Amino acid sequence: MLFIAIGNISVFALDYLIPTGVSHLLWLYWPSVLSGEIWRLVTFVFIPPPGIIPLLTPLVIYFYYWLGRNLQSEWGRMKTTVFYLSGMLFVIVGSFIHEQLTPLSLLLITGSDLNLSLFLAVATLFPETQIRIYFVIPVKMKWLALVYAGLVVHSVIVSGSWLPLLPLGNYLLFFTPKLIKMVRRQSKYSKKALEFKTEVRRAKKTQGYLHKCAVCGVTDAERPDMEFRYCSLCSGYECYCAEHIKDHEHK
Repeated sequence: MLFIAIGNISVFALDYLIPTGVSHLLWLYWPSVLSGEIWRLVTFVFIPPPGIIPLLTPLVIYFYYWLGRNLQSEWGRMKTTVFYLSGMLFVIVGSFIHEQLTPLSLLLITGSDLNLSLFLAVATLFPETQIRIYFVIPVKMKWLALVYAGLVVHSVIVSGSWLPLLPLGNYLLFFTPKLIKMVRRQSKYSKKALEFKTEVRRAKKTQGYLHKCAVCGVTDAERPDMEFRYCSLCSGYECYCAEHIKDHEHK
């Protein structure tokens, strides 16, 4: 990501220093590629991300670099490189197929959406990590990832095209097994939580209480403010109030 970031900053600077800019020479534009400008198959990842405020573009580039470094610290350089290169391959092949199906679409591909696949990868690995939007608003990565996923789905629905999904090919390739495990685990926890709530309702309905101290007999119905615990040193599942959890004969 250091090379990608340096390339983005360089192109960003050249677009301002040169009147005609250089980005138009780097897009992944298939008519130009097929006419011999094969460097576009690589250079499209160096197009800086678009921004309403140009001065914020270097900050966005740094953010992408930060994402790449975090991913590399978790996976290592080789796996991170394969992840990014596979994303490039998905974009190249998918855009070529789109060009053959709709040759007059004037499709111009950059690496901005591809860089966002880094964001989804880091958000999946570190969902609780907080970042500050505009250096002020703290938001967890997992919520931003859900917002981004929603925007991608919206783009697919509005455009009626599968092109917005191209930069996510590498993410799905690497994370589908993990996502399946997460869904199964969440489903298992949800089932256990439902069973627990059902048992609580049943106990309260039949007994009138859920917890009862094995020493003094006080219940949570009589003392709703009382804390009840189970003793880890007892062989059974006797419940004790806060006054007797440390003052009882172990069974």
